[in-house]
Amino acid sequence: MTSLQSFDLHGIRAVIFDVDGTLYDLKMVQRIMLFRLARFYIVRPWRCYDVFILYKFRRNREEMSVQGIRNIEREQFSRVAAKTGASETRVRSVVGQWIIEAPLPFLRRCRYEGVDEFFGVLRKSGVRVAAMSDYPATAKIAALGLKADAIVSAVDPSVDRFKPDPAGFLTAARMLAVEPKDVLVIGDRMDRDGIAAERAGMRCLLIDEAGVSGGNCFKSYMDLIPLMGERSKTSEPGGHKGG
Repeated sequence: MTSLQSFDLHGIRAVIFDVDGTLYDLKMVQRIMLFRLARFYIVRPWRCYDVFILYKFRRNREEMSVQGIRNIEREQFSRVAAKTGASETRVRSVVGQWIIEAPLPFLRRCRYEGVDEFFGVLRKSGVRVAAMSDYPATAKIAALGLKADAIVSAVDPSVDRFKPDPAGFLTAARMLAVEPKDVLVIGDRMDRDGIAAERAGMRCLLIDEAGVSGGNCFKSYMDLIPLMGERSKTSEPGGHKGG
């Protein structure tokens, strides 16, 4: 794991955040949703096939990201419909209910400590903020109680690619009117966020509470706040790198 003190924040004009697992504890939300799924379907056993559809949907998205499939807004549903025998309408409905809508009320309570404060430090420092997710993220950012200058999803027509393709990060950078070299990506997966950032020519930090991933990682946003504060001081007129 690279020391945060040695990580170069000089020249950063924008930060692009992944959303799921980066701004909030994804595992905690998944546990909540697992309980709610069980409670819902235990009294509706005739609808339990929905759970299989959800499983196939998640698996299919992982496969599509590796295969570089295009037209993903449609393909993510049509491919699952073909694999499960369910109608595309049913797949869209189940995914919309359980993956898109149901988690929203629980995101705020599962938000990582220090996220809101770190967003505030970035804005005070004049650093622009974007969110880029493989899922639609506008409602999630609002549910988290956060504000971003740009929000991008892999399913947007202007992107149409899952990470680790860098298209989403590059689109966000264009929306923020910054060069890729001046962007910091913060994510939670090296195989998605880390590789996509590298391909885009951006710097990257990964949140890793356990501290076992290696690379440029941090355990808490509380660790980033003073680091960004020091970066701001050296960016002020008359300031100098290294204190």
